[in-house]
Amino acid sequence: MKSTTIQTGKKVLQHSKKVINLFPLALFLTALILITNNTAMAQQLVCPERSIQQITNDPVLESERPDINSPGSYIAFDSDSNINGGNPNNNTEVFLYDTTTDVFTQITDTTSGFNITASISDDANIIAFESTANITGQNPDGSREIVFFNRATSTFTQITDDPNTGNRSRQPSVSDDGDFIAFRSEFSINGGNPENNNEIYLYNVNTGVITQITTTMTGESYGPSISADGTYISFESEADISGLNPEMNRDMFLFNTSFSSFTNLTNATSGDSFNGKISSDGQYVAFVSRSPLTPLFISGNQVYVVNTTTGAITQITNVDGNGSFPSPNADGSIISFDFGGNLNGGNPEGNKEVYVYDMSNGVITQITQQTTGDSDDPSINGNGSLIAFESNANINGGNPNGEEEIYLATCFIPEPIPTLSEWGLIAMASILGIAGFVVIRRRKVTA
Repeated sequence: MKSTTIQTGKKVLQHSKKVINLFPLALFLTALILITNNTAMAQQLVCPERSIQQITNDPVLESERPDINSPGSYIAFDSDSNINGGNPNNNTEVFLYDTTTDVFTQITDTTSGFNITASISDDANIIAFESTANITGQNPDGSREIVFFNRATSTFTQITDDPNTGNRSRQPSVSDDGDFIAFRSEFSINGGNPENNNEIYLYNVNTGVITQITTTMTGESYGPSISADGTYISFESEADISGLNPEMNRDMFLFNTSFSSFTNLTNATSGDSFNGKISSDGQYVAFVSRSPLTPLFISGNQVYVVNTTTGAITQITNVDGNGSFPSPNADGSIISFDFGGNLNGGNPEGNKEVYVYDMSNGVITQITQQTTGDSDDPSINGNGSLIAFESNANINGGNPNGEEEIYLATCFIPEPIPTLSEWGLIAMASILGIAGFVVIRRRKVTA
């Protein structure tokens, strides 16, 4: 009997030793498995000033209004500079800049009139803009018309054609897929605007059909911004559209092209909301407002973002100052904007600087930081890593004359620091407890 007990004790001891020998390996493997909570601490977007690239450089003439495509491979802008030697008369022309090759392409080439506010598709094949030039031979009177250029066919198409120079068509917005162009116009394009109000229109690139979105007798509508596939169009309006704005404030609206339905996104009783831009997925609209939309409201043009599905409004800025041109990335997770005010302590001079707001953690990162000059009109790419903007500040020492130039900032999110999850800590404690039990059991067996 005693011999059997000894043999059993030896077997337990052998198994205990095996367990103890395997413990470090088990602990290591468990640690690898349980290091899963990589986003336990929110990572702040980093936009180092040294990563800001000056795209244009002219000591006298200006380049303005950049629009970057979703991949970040192209930036369209207008300039009266002779960038490639193709603009000796210094007319305001539309240019396209390739961020991967640093090559400029002059899109328009006119001797009179101007070409401004370019908007490009995802692949930069469709470039729409405002023009008073007679590019296609359809605008001898020099009216402000909407024109687009197809890079694949190297052809221009004039969308609007108003013989009255007093009625202007402006603010084109191209869908990412290049199939639709939203714009505003005072011209009675289809006979549905005899009052010559500013109305919102939608042009189908494939069919050439123009649809009038808003029809109002009083009040104006401005600033259309179209989603990636053309399903949603955000805009601002003073009109009482569908009975949604009886006070006739300037509110932000959303139009659903699939259901021909309107939504008043701000629905304020006082103040104006304007300069809205929609995310590619149509989920968010960033805009500027003087309306008390949240309890954080203070005077000035504050920057907001609204969730178009839930209607929830987030106030991004809440200090004295003025924002003007917010721009969300593709899914609305990052909002770029400009603001003149000491937003986060890094702008005591109150110049207009460019910032980004991270929706995931509410953190505002200042991109530009200059003591003189203004940086504004940012345009952010799809993943939020690239922000094109204009500035008359001498950011990198390449603009001592203070002309409006185009810049490109590069941002990134640092790699997350691996941390143990709550369940990982519990499992680790359990393993240590089991190991301790085995050690105690072993001592009892050997005693």
